[in-house]
Parts: sequence; structure tokens; C-alpha cells
Amino acid sequence: MMKTDILAEYQQVVAGSFSLHRLKERFPEQWDAISRELTPLCEPEESRKLASAMQRISMAADAYHSRVKKSRGNLAVIKTAFPFVIRHQMIRLWLTNAYLLSVSDYGKEGKARLSLWDGFIIQRLLFRQGLERKPVSMAWFKIVWALVRRKQRGLMLYLVQQKGIYCFYSDKLVKALAGLIENRPCMEIAAGDGTLTRFLRQEGVSVRATDNHAWTRDIDYPDFVEKLDAESALRKYAPAVVLCSWPPAGNNFEKSVFASSSVKLYIVIVSRKAFASGNWEVYKKQLEFEWQEDPVLSGLLLPPEVDGAVLVFRRKIHD
Repeated sequence: MMKTDILAEYQQVVAGSFSLHRLKERFPEQWDAISRELTPLCEPEESRKLASAMQRISMAADAYHSRVKKSRGNLAVIKTAFPFVIRHQMIRLWLTNAYLLSVSDYGKEGKARLSLWDGFIIQRLLFRQGLERKPVSMAWFKIVWALVRRKQRGLMLYLVQQKGIYCFYSDKLVKALAGLIENRPCMEIAAGDGTLTRFLRQEGVSVRATDNHAWTRDIDYPDFVEKLDAESALRKYAPAVVLCSWPPAGNNFEKSVFASSSVKLYIVIVSRKAFASGNWEVYKKQLEFEWQEDPVLSGLLLPPEVDGAVLVFRRKIHD
């Protein structure tokens, strides 16, 4: 493998561009090692040891990634760091999947299956056709979601996550976001299948969607989602408003949002579980934006099982 290929793959792993399934296929020895280490720690009485192991793996990944950046992509340094960043991404994705599966049903031979009844309700409530999401009626959701069995809800979330779907947007959330954006130039980064951009355009918002298209095996990218990484997109379009829905945990691209002088408002939809989504360390360390969770908007993010939050960052006004 050429140096450029190794560097590109390393950057994709760090950015969270690989699903757990792809990481297992690509790096089976790493998965075997981390499984042997962490599986015994999953019992309730071992929670402290598990947290300690997670912190150790995360700190090691950060330290080695810092060395890679300082080396300016030195091949030997990348090869040394690679196993550590792979382990970090594996544990992050494994924890997310474990949480969803912990509230799921299993069929025969360990295969996860939606029942016909629950699947029918979920399909009509959340999707237009296939896996094409639709703005969900909050009024109908409150009535219908209660009819879906709890374990089937978790199972559905686990299954659609394999296709890059992490949450659903209510009609009221889409309208509220459109009101925040108003008529300012807006861009969605890491847009995936472009669902949020599509909904906002239906509300009359002028918004473009960008993504580095790293998940081509799992996501069907529509033509309107421009193939562009976040940093390049910010530099090219200099938007006043930036959106991001469910960015990978510990990603290295959100810091570019806060470093972009054009951005006045950043709205990010994340999981409250820091291991599942968003770069919470960057959120806390940046100094140019005032930020908080908007509880009203968070309450309009669906379903409640994802434990999602809408964070709103507004650039500070300096005298």
C-alpha cells in the first residue's frame, strides 16, 4: 500500500468514516484483541474498570494522533499510531451498538428481526418509502410510537444505523431550524444522505449539502450532496450558518467550523452520550462562540431513545 493510501485510510478512521462492520472486516486482529479485553468488563459490577479502559484507549489514541500531526504525515509514525486509533474507533462504535442492542429483540440464531406489526408501524410513521425518511408529524408520533414495543424500537435504531441513519426529524423541528437560519447562507457538513438539507429546502431555506462521501458502501449519496470534506467546504463557500447532524464522536473536522470567520451560527445535532457523537472536547475548549443545548429543539428530535440534543453555538460579539 502506498503512503498516500495509508494516510488516506488513517484519516478516514480518525474521522469516524468507517462503520464497526467495516472496521471488523478490515482489521480483524485489532477487533479480536479489543473484544478479549473488553467483553469481561461488560458486567454491571465491572463498570468502573470498563470506564477506565475506555479512557486509557482514548488517551492513547489522542497521544498518537498528536504525534502524527506533528510528524506531518510521516509514514513510520502513522504505522505506529494506526492500531491505537483503530482501537479507539472500535470501542466507540461498539459501545453505541451495545447500547442499542441492549434494548433490542433477537430472533432465532441470534439474528435481529423486526416483527411484521412493529415494522409496519415504523415504516409508515418514519419513512416515505424504503429508507427515505420523511418529516415526522409530532402529533402522530406521540400516538403511534407508543404502539411499537420498546425492544423493537431499539432494534430498529440499530438496524438503520448500519445505513448511516442515527435519528429522525419532526416536522416541528425542521420548521424551527428554518426559523433560526432565516435567509442567511447555510451549509450542512457531513450531510450523509442529505435528509436534513432536503427537509429544509422544502421549507424554503437556501442550504447546500456537503460530505466527503467516505461511507459509499453504506450510504447512497444523492447528486445534491457535494463531495467535499468539511474544511474544504467551509473555505469554498464561507457560510454564515452551518449545520451538522450526528457528527462522529471525537471527529477532527468540527474544529474547522469554529475556526471559520464567516460562521455566525452553528447548529449541531448530537447524542448526549459523548462516546456516540460529536467532539465535546472541542465544544468546551473553543472560545469564540456562546453555546447551549436548546431543550425545546431537543424535544423535537426523534425518537427519544436516541437521547439526542440540539446544540446551538452563536458567535460572540466583541466590542
